[in-house]
Amino acid sequence: MGSVSRGCPHKPCARSVFRRPARSSGVGIGRSRLLGIFDEFGVRKVVNAYGTVTPYGGVLLAPEVLTAMSEAAQSFVDVGELAARGGRLISHLLGFPDGLVTAGAAAGLSIATAAALCGSDRSLAAALPNVQLTRREVLVHRCQRTHWTQAVRLAGARVVEFGSHGATSPDALRDAITERTAAIVYYAEHAAVRSLPLTEVTRLADASGVHVIVDAAALGFPPEELRRYGDAGAAVTLVSGGKLLGGPASTGVALGTESMIQAMRVHSNPNFALGRPMKVGKEDIAGLVRAVQVTVSRGSEEPCARWRRQAFHIAHALKMPEGVRCRYVDRGEDDVLPRIVPRVYIEWDPESLGATAPEVARLLLNGEPGIAVGAWERRISVNPAVLLEAETDLVVRRVNQVMAELASATSPP
Repeated sequence: MGSVSRGCPHKPCARSVFRRPARSSGVGIGRSRLLGIFDEFGVRKVVNAYGTVTPYGGVLLAPEVLTAMSEAAQSFVDVGELAARGGRLISHLLGFPDGLVTAGAAAGLSIATAAALCGSDRSLAAALPNVQLTRREVLVHRCQRTHWTQAVRLAGARVVEFGSHGATSPDALRDAITERTAAIVYYAEHAAVRSLPLTEVTRLADASGVHVIVDAAALGFPPEELRRYGDAGAAVTLVSGGKLLGGPASTGVALGTESMIQAMRVHSNPNFALGRPMKVGKEDIAGLVRAVQVTVSRGSEEPCARWRRQAFHIAHALKMPEGVRCRYVDRGEDDVLPRIVPRVYIEWDPESLGATAPEVARLLLNGEPGIAVGAWERRISVNPAVLLEAETDLVVRRVNQVMAELASATSPP
């Protein structure tokens, strides 16, 4: 079992010039779950030990965020003005020149691609994706390509891969950039050692007048680290609002240069353009702005300490049968980001228990209470990112119960 670090390496952000609300107790911590409404709808509530993933709703909103959303619901405003102003407030908190609130990071990727293809030309924006363009290609590392590339194609771009799955050289990117290249998308979540450094990508892109779009959807925590993408020369950085920034699950924010963000506004709701269906309501915009204020004001030390405390407690309270290994790690080793959140991994040979990790995860989810965990072929992951402290022992009890039942069923009579 790994050792517990003495402190979180990330320091709280410096004070901002913007007014912030009182200190929050943290994302989803210190308040009871909403009771009644899901029972009325006939939908089971889930204890989320998986992480800030979209299928389970992202995060629980802090009271300050709910208050802001409630207030926003009681007045009318110009939504375009609010989206621009809200994005600018967030961008200044996070150290960028400008920003735009989007309907999640994936919507931001489509809109950023449209802006790279057409700039601020409103006639072209209204005609996408069926327009004739000289620059229509968007480059992606072959080793980074994911299903999120569909958001790029949605804008009418042609995706072109460069490099290989094993390695990528500067020459591979240099050769891939042509007069048809409009942008390079850099998936920061998948920027493994096989990828070029972002600074090298932006250097080569700038020499050819090509935009660099960074998808950092789940990397919004600690928030002060986001500015490194802008400092490296990216035209725009896309972040999910509904993960550890603490905002509504349907939100995101694009952070970048004034020219790129201005072009993205042309392609965004309420304009009749590609982003019109990707609508963000005034309540969600207000909620995201307040969430970022709360998250930046709170800093990262308290959440890091709480996550370590919860994960360490779970690792020591689990009583696993013979042949099952339980270990605590300070940083996640799976694809649920950000990896700054510690994990508890439970690992075994599927033949020894007669069940794979996905099958165990289904047993946990279908039980009472339903527990959502990450699952791979030979291990499950308990992630405390949005786990209420009052739920920690529930997770321990259910995991112990399921694993004991499986061990009993496979043991000789």
